[in-house]
Amino acid sequence: MAFQVVVLMLLALVAAQETVGDPPAPPPPPPVPPPLPPVPSPPARSMAAEGKTEEDMDPDELMHQARGRHLSTLAPSGHHHEKGAWLYGDYINALEGVEDPVGCAKACEADADCYHWNFHVMKHRCDLKAESGGANSDKDDWVYGHAARYKPGKGEL
Repeated sequence: MAFQVVVLMLLALVAAQETVGDPPAPPPPPPVPPPLPPVPSPPARSMAAEGKTEEDMDPDELMHQARGRHLSTLAPSGHHHEKGAWLYGDYINALEGVEDPVGCAKACEADADCYHWNFHVMKHRCDLKAESGGANSDKDDWVYGHAARYKPGKGEL
């Protein structure tokens, strides 16, 4: 029986040495982190930070913000622009396919009969004007500009 115990101990020792010599298995890869939640977009209106929705805002405030956004897009464009509207000299009203004042200014520049353009900041309406007429800077919901071909004093009211 002692012989059997010795044999069993030797077999156990050999088996232990074989497992000790093997390199350990690599650890499993870390779990894949869950996707990050989408970053919320900044509020479209400055009053949204105060918890107000567009429906809660004063229509004049909405119009002033829209005009400011549209004027800021015109600033780097190089096109003449001002707050207000060009009165009279109607040439093309509600030009289709124009969604911003830069597009309205470009449409006027591309049309040889256009000298002025108006863009309604809330309705996104572009009107092209002929040579006659005059400016009205009291029209808060419009921005207007002149084509490069326009020469001040010629045909104004």
